[in-house]
Amino acid sequence: MAVVIRLQGLPIVAGTMDIRHFFSGLTIPDGGVHIVGGELGEAFIVFATDEDARLGMMRTGGTIKGSKVTLLLSSKTEMQNMIELSRRRFETANLDIPPANASRSGPPPSSGMSGRVNLPTTVSNFNNPSPSVVTATTSVHES
Repeated sequence: MAVVIRLQGLPIVAGTMDIRHFFSGLTIPDGGVHIVGGELGEAFIVFATDEDARLGMMRTGGTIKGSKVTLLLSSKTEMQNMIELSRRRFETANLDIPPANASRSGPPPSSGMSGRVNLPTTVSNFNNPSPSVVTATTSVHES
C-alpha cells in the first residue's frame, strides 16, 4: 500500500528532482511527487512501501535547496484535496488576469500597478474570522 508524506518548507526554486534527491535510496513511484507550493511551500510524496515512508519520515528537519523541511504523515485524500484547492486558486487567479493580447478599452493601466491578483481569502464551509493575504500558486505534478 502506498503511503503519503506531506512536506512543508519547500523553497519556490525546488523541483521534483530536488525532492527525489532528498529522498534518495527510497522508492518513490513515477508520478509520486506533487508540488503544491503556497505560503507553506508544500509538496506531497507517495512512497511505494510503508518502510520507505518510515525511513523518509526520519529525514524531517533536513534541507532542500538550503531550506529546512518538515515532514508529516498524510493521506491520499488529504493530498487530493490540497491539489484540488491549489488548482481552484490558480484558476480563480487566472480569471482575473486578462490575456496578454486582449484588446482593452479605455486608458492603459498606470505604470505603478503590480501584477498582483486579489483572491478570495475564505473557502466554503471554512470559517476564517481574520482574512489574510492569499498567494496564488500552481501545482506541479510529475507525469
